[in-house]
Amino acid sequence: MLDLLRESGLTSEQAELAEIVANNGNTLLKIVNDVLDLSRIEAGRMELEQELFFAG
Repeated sequence: MLDLLRESGLTSEQAELAEIVANNGNTLLKIVNDVLDLSRIEAGRMELEQELFFAG
C-alpha cells in the first residue's frame, strides 16, 4: 500500500514522510526477524545452509 501512496501525486514533504514510514517499516521487519532468529537459536531449531562463496 505504501508503494501505491508513493506513486501518487505527493508533495515533496509528503514524499519525504512516506519514505520515512517505509524505512521505519523495513527496520521494524529486520528487528522482528532478528528476534525470531534468536528464538530459533535458543530452541535449537536454527538450520544453517551451505552456499558456495567465491572471493575476488
